[in-house]
Amino acid sequence: MTMNTMYCIHADYSELARSGKRALSARSGIGSPSSPLDVASRSLLATALFPPIFACTKCFLGHIKELALAVTAVLLTHTVLLLTTTPAPTHSFIPTMAERILMNEFKALSKEKWVHIELKDEDIFRWNVGLIVLNPDSMYYGGYFKALMEFTSNYPYSPPKFRFIRPIWHPNIYPDGNLCISILHTPGEDEQSGELAAERWSPAQRVESVLISILSLLDDAECSSPANVDAGVQLRNDLETYKECVRQNVEQSKLDIPDGFVMPTYESTVAKPAVDADDSDFWAESDAEEDPFGGSDSSDFEVDDDNDDMEVDDSDIQGDSGSDDEI
Repeated sequence: MTMNTMYCIHADYSELARSGKRALSARSGIGSPSSPLDVASRSLLATALFPPIFACTKCFLGHIKELALAVTAVLLTHTVLLLTTTPAPTHSFIPTMAERILMNEFKALSKEKWVHIELKDEDIFRWNVGLIVLNPDSMYYGGYFKALMEFTSNYPYSPPKFRFIRPIWHPNIYPDGNLCISILHTPGEDEQSGELAAERWSPAQRVESVLISILSLLDDAECSSPANVDAGVQLRNDLETYKECVRQNVEQSKLDIPDGFVMPTYESTVAKPAVDADDSDFWAESDAEEDPFGGSDSSDFEVDDDNDDMEVDDSDIQGDSGSDDEI
């Protein structure tokens, strides 16, 4: 083939550059066979493997220039997409103040026998609580009263929420299981109800104080402002029927005892008094022991009660006095 018959195959590399730019604004099509980025990459690869034939130097230099622009556009497109699609690095978990306080309280209450607590859905702000009545004088003795306790991210500045899962027949417990108790009310005095700030929630309160107050409320109902009016009237007018309803609540509550959980009793929680050791043989055992310091025992010395060794012959005294006179 002579120079006169040769022709110049000139690739339109400006179109490759425009394809790379279009890929930046068409991210939704990335990965598909017909995406602008894949088209530009395949065209550039084909051009590099099968270079065209040039009839003049001008065409060759133009080819190099457009090829460089196309390569730059494709590489820039890949870089931008890589930076924008790479997930942000995960940071280590740093608990908030509320989470730290709740974790410490959860750990401490887990050691108590009068309450059984578990995290609900592994959420430190939601607790499954089982209140166990261990007072044998209580009408609710032997009950396992399951409840849900929820906290806000503002704890302890905001009070928690408490609700019994099973309704309990009690003047201060609503039919849905919520309680009417001062310690769960927001901080500050309430002129309408007459509650003092010391009776309501404060940041100094803790979960333990709330649970103890609820246990006390079971046997010390406040009938002046009942949440369950019928239960309050029955407690005042028909105590025996009220006690029967409570016994039914106690038996129903035992259905919520977790599998494998051993219910504590009053006897198992009372500390047994220490048995005093018999001290009658204390001195005898002490005398029988050897002296660890290697000293002499007092029994080695014999003391004469008559003090025979201390008596002095009168004749010896007179003899001594006579010798003194001679001198």
